[in-house]
Amino acid sequence: MSDSMITRTESDYLIISNKKKCIDLINEAAGQPFNQEQAIDFLIAVHLVLEVGLNTFFRHISLIDIRKSIDSLEIAKNLDQISFIDKTVLFIYNSKFNFGDHIDKATHHHSIIKKMKDFSGTRNKLLHGH
Repeated sequence: MSDSMITRTESDYLIISNKKKCIDLINEAAGQPFNQEQAIDFLIAVHLVLEVGLNTFFRHISLIDIRKSIDSLEIAKNLDQISFIDKTVLFIYNSKFNFGDHIDKATHHHSIIKKMKDFSGTRNKLLHGH
């Protein structure tokens, strides 16, 4: 199996398995607040879904548009070195959202950046202890 196929397979697995874990935790809680262990498991799983999903999104978008003789695995590795928050900012600022006459929604969506920074900080504390 090629390196790029392995990378895509691992990404698919991480997204699917952690999405399932989030669903299972929500179902297990049955409308009640999470206990501490459930909250930790959910935050880590949802972060993996978001981060791996955003990595996969940027890989697909970049690989579609690049018309050079650069190895796709090298491109994927370079993209993976960009932090999750930086990819989130790039996604928000470079996407072509159409808010029409509801420009206040654009401001609301921009606030995602701060929330994601806070979310990443929580995830780092959980996984790395800092």
